[in-house]
Amino acid sequence: MFRLADAARLKEIIYRGPEMEWEPAKKVKRISRSTTQYVPFRGISTSDPLDLLEAEYKVLLLEYTDQSIPIWDFQPAENQKYLLVAGHEETGVSTELIAAGYPAVHLPMMGMNTSMNVTVATGIAVYDLLGKMLNSFV
Repeated sequence: MFRLADAARLKEIIYRGPEMEWEPAKKVKRISRSTTQYVPFRGISTSDPLDLLEAEYKVLLLEYTDQSIPIWDFQPAENQKYLLVAGHEETGVSTELIAAGYPAVHLPMMGMNTSMNVTVATGIAVYDLLGKMLNSFV
């Protein structure tokens, strides 16, 4: 995620979880090729609702739900900053966040498998959104 955030010039990475997990592990630092040194990141507690971030961002879930739309059908609002919520590798976005009614987008799956690695899916989603946002300003 750190390399993706650097490549796409994202504003920051926000972790949501226990405080002890907010500092990237040694393995993450190695895999990120030192981008942890300059990509801004912060943590928020799982007990903190995401609406605390809504003053800065519009929340957008990256998760297949009964209400989600294909990412290619999503049109970002002009001059809007988005917080793209990518879920846990195994469990996805929490049911709590899905139940909160945030809009959700998904990557349509064309093959036999119905899931994708969260980092790969996030990369596809980030570049899809980035392309739409950049094209709206041309």
